[in-house]
Amino acid sequence: MATKEKINIPSDIRNSTIILVVAYVLNFVGFTFLISTMSLTGKALLTGAGAAGVPLSLLSGVALFSALPFGSMADKLGRKIAIIIMIITYALGDLIGAFAINAQNGTLYLVAMAMLGVGVGAMALFATAVTDLYPAKYKGRASGFAQLGVMAANTLGYLIAAPIITAYGTTSIYYVALCCQVAAIILILALKKDPRDMGRSLQEYWPKEAFNEVELNPSLTKAENVPPEHNRSSLKLAFMWPILLAVILRVWIHLGANFINVALPVAFDAMGYSLTAISTFLVARALASFVFASPCGQMIDKYGRKFGFITAPAVTIIGILTIAFIQNSVCIYIGCALIGIGNAIANVVPGAVCNDVTYLSERSRAVAIFGISTNIGGFIFPVPMAMILTNYGLSGLAVACGAFLLIPILLAVFTLHETSVGHFKGYELDAAPASAAETAA
Repeated sequence: MATKEKINIPSDIRNSTIILVVAYVLNFVGFTFLISTMSLTGKALLTGAGAAGVPLSLLSGVALFSALPFGSMADKLGRKIAIIIMIITYALGDLIGAFAINAQNGTLYLVAMAMLGVGVGAMALFATAVTDLYPAKYKGRASGFAQLGVMAANTLGYLIAAPIITAYGTTSIYYVALCCQVAAIILILALKKDPRDMGRSLQEYWPKEAFNEVELNPSLTKAENVPPEHNRSSLKLAFMWPILLAVILRVWIHLGANFINVALPVAFDAMGYSLTAISTFLVARALASFVFASPCGQMIDKYGRKFGFITAPAVTIIGILTIAFIQNSVCIYIGCALIGIGNAIANVVPGAVCNDVTYLSERSRAVAIFGISTNIGGFIFPVPMAMILTNYGLSGLAVACGAFLLIPILLAVFTLHETSVGHFKGYELDAAPASAAETAA
């Protein structure tokens, strides 16, 4: 009977992980505060029927273009500098946003959303920095550690924002977010060594672990010594099938997020649910994503990445159908939690896959691709989902989402060939030859 392997994390690695995750929480909880008021502020400051959706659409659109430049910056200058610059863009967005609201200036508010979008596109750098610190066999678990940050921020943000806004007004939340991001910058500055450089010297920190040649030989990851086949272009990385399938998964999984964030408030408000009740449904999803982030990382380390590719959309489908067809409060909470678990799985799979099929010198560019995919999902689904909801109701939308979510499941089942955990046929790293057990298999 297999037992769960316990990691004895070295103190330097543990301390760096804690700093990165806490900084992730602080940075993203500030952003979550703003999400709770974004549509209402847009409606108040802008004109037109779609005013409430313009801020989020602009933010997502800008984020599509910032991910790859930040990824390249992190590969060349290090994770620490890139993360600090990213957080600064959030802080500038907070300041401009607060000023715009006070001045009742819609144009300036859109500038603030664009600044926030720059930061959102680079958010995956936190996950990159954390996974840099761990040996290959723990990468999935490390990705789960990283996701604790964003999931904790989602949970705390929804719970804390409302009472602050009620007591002190909408602008106050921008100043609180700014304070959170200043604290995050201070934490990142406290890192003794750049995670990229630590990733190039893993044996120094993990002396009892077995490493492959890439992990043992730091010179292989230095830019001047990296052969072209270990420093592939972003386009070439994007079309590697395991990475492309992970992109598809990240885009498709937004059907679950948008089902809760877009469809539920509209549908349940019409059914007579209070705003407080609706907000607790949102918290249920965020809390489930937070609680299950690390276990999901352990799951894909044990059962494989393909298992994650299949279970993420499958669990999301069950959650969506449960909400739509069994409309009592308990089942709604369960359905929202299942969607949160699906989201947690879909969040840890890409980071692990990137580490499985890319070299350290190109890895940030690969991870940045998932930042793009995340924003594509947030950009393309809300409008058609709202149209289906209007014409066919919540149950019709649930069936459509469920059918669409079958696509990544079928692609994973029939086209993804994982020979062992983290090893994909045709995408093996040069310095990571198959083990005797894999050869025998």
